[in-house]
Amino acid sequence: MNDDWRLQIDLREDGYADGLIDRLDARELQDDLSEAFHDRVIVTRNGATVFLYAGDRKQAESARKLVEAYAQREEEDLSASFTRWHPLAAEWMPADEPLPDDAAERAAEHHARIAREREEVEEQGYPEWEVRVDFRRARRQMSLRIAFATRACPRSSAGSTCSSGPATKTAPMRWGS
Repeated sequence: MNDDWRLQIDLREDGYADGLIDRLDARELQDDLSEAFHDRVIVTRNGATVFLYAGDRKQAESARKLVEAYAQREEEDLSASFTRWHPLAAEWMPADEPLPDDAAERAAEHHARIAREREEVEEQGYPEWEVRVDFRRARRQMSLRIAFATRACPRSSAGSTCSSGPATKTAPMRWGS
């Protein structure tokens, strides 16, 4: 399933979202849908917000036209945003913003993601991910504790267990040989 393009429809209230979803599922739109959606378009909902996920831009734009036609017929007020998934940044960005083209742009987008994740760790006070290691011998546990301490990693230990979380989920600790 390819769902790299997203159309977010914000409606005034939940009832309007129900109507839109019913309309997208209606039998009389069968021809429009099969013409517009050669591949599957995924429709989800969160309250008064409806999300349509498509595999390519053309498919998403066709879905947008159908939604806008529905809104005009029903005299619905809605706002729509059209975004594209950027895998290196791990976030939805405006559809007109291109994916990174070369190694430098990919590296910049990845570094921006790491910086954002580090800010999130600082705000919540602990890392989202952790590594847990159980030891049979105290000497090995002590070696790992020293390694954590020299790398300023957040950690905890009790008995024969050490745990630590990386600074971010995409930038794990790098251990030397």
